[in-house]
Amino acid sequence: MGVLRITQALLNDFDLKVNHKRVYRLMKELEIQGRGYRKRTRKYDSSKGPEGIRVTVCKIKLEI
Repeated sequence: MGVLRITQALLNDFDLKVNHKRVYRLMKELEIQGRGYRKRTRKYDSSKGPEGIRVTVCKIKLEI
C-alpha cells in the first residue's frame, strides 16, 4: 500500500485525520515501502479493430 492508501485507511478505519506527508515521513523512518507503480496495459488496439482481428489490406497487382 502506498502513502495515500494508508492515509485513507487510517481515516476510514480509525477516524484519524493524518496528513499524507506525515504518513510518508513515518514510512520513511520505519523503512516501509509501498509497491511500485504498474503501468496498465492497453486493452484496445485500433489497428486490430473492434473485433480484435488485425485488418490486412489486399494488395492486388494490376498488370497492364
